[in-house]
Amino acid sequence: MKIVSQILVIIFICTIFSCKKDIPSINETFTNNNVEAGFATSYILKDDNTLWVSGSNNDGQFGNSTYIGSLTFIKVADDVIQVSGGYGHTFIIKKDKTLWVSGNNLNGELGLGDSIHSNINTFTKAADSVISISCSNDFSFIIKSDFSLWATGFNDNGQLGTGNTLQTYQFLKVAENIKAVSAGILHTLIIDRSGFLYASGYNGFGQFGNGLRSGSKSFVTILDSVIAVSAGNAHSMIIRGDHSLWVAGSNLNGQIGNGNNGELRTFTKMANNVRFISTKQSTSFYLDFSNVLYGTGKNTEGQLGDSNNANVFTFKPIKNNISDISTNYNYSILKSASDTVWTTGNNEFGKLGSGTTNNRNYFSAVFVF
Repeated sequence: MKIVSQILVIIFICTIFSCKKDIPSINETFTNNNVEAGFATSYILKDDNTLWVSGSNNDGQFGNSTYIGSLTFIKVADDVIQVSGGYGHTFIIKKDKTLWVSGNNLNGELGLGDSIHSNINTFTKAADSVISISCSNDFSFIIKSDFSLWATGFNDNGQLGTGNTLQTYQFLKVAENIKAVSAGILHTLIIDRSGFLYASGYNGFGQFGNGLRSGSKSFVTILDSVIAVSAGNAHSMIIRGDHSLWVAGSNLNGQIGNGNNGELRTFTKMANNVRFISTKQSTSFYLDFSNVLYGTGKNTEGQLGDSNNANVFTFKPIKNNISDISTNYNYSILKSASDTVWTTGNNEFGKLGSGTTNNRNYFSAVFVF
């Protein structure tokens, strides 16, 4: 009976873990990657693994064989477990760990090969055994099951970490033993499986957090005990092992939240009890373990959702009971603990999914059918 009981316990444990998603997001287990703000396209990943999009489809980033955008969220794919959106391209990982890509490929950001430079408006298989993805405006990264890091696309500042500034149209292996990657606008942050943080690309505002303003064409070691990263336009956010938030880089719009507009060239602690971070341009968010959303930075188009249009220079509470948040150039999208999707900010192309192109400076619920 004792053996039977042990077997039943093992089966029970395995059943629990098999129900969880196989693929970690950029922030590992601290988010479900259920919402994603591309440059002009919004993405929602529902619990049934269907992908829904709204906004611009000018480059075919919907992957639905058209170039027609939508003012409301429409379904475009099934069996999706992770999504990342760039300036005009989309990466998705399906349940079988295959990578599918669509959209703008003028700079090789889709990684489909040297002979393909044009846009693609249908999801096309690009790789196998992929467990994590991160798209910037015109370059992209994937992590494979063996924890190898691969890069493709624009590389003018060495942001691909290849050791040079050569552009590539196909995925190149650039590092090993990597568990997380975040592609900023001109720089990239990665974490290895031992928790060491590395950076590559442009560092003119000290966004590497290493006390310097000189960039690197290869990944350089920054510090240890890092569990999550998010790279912005010219600043960086990280979560360390004690769940504290640290920031570095440009603060012109208040995006690092230290109370002024001066840059920080070394990582500086900003908050405790942090479970998730999100930035892409000059607006920054974090979620604490009480599911309270805090924000700071550029807010000229209402992307903080605080019913204002003034930049904010210190992290302030925005909304309660939040499970996921994503922000980009001039808008933000979040998901509440009750699975409601909310959007705010600039609504060009209908990326807020409200059925109109009207801007707003407060989070408002949108329907996802």
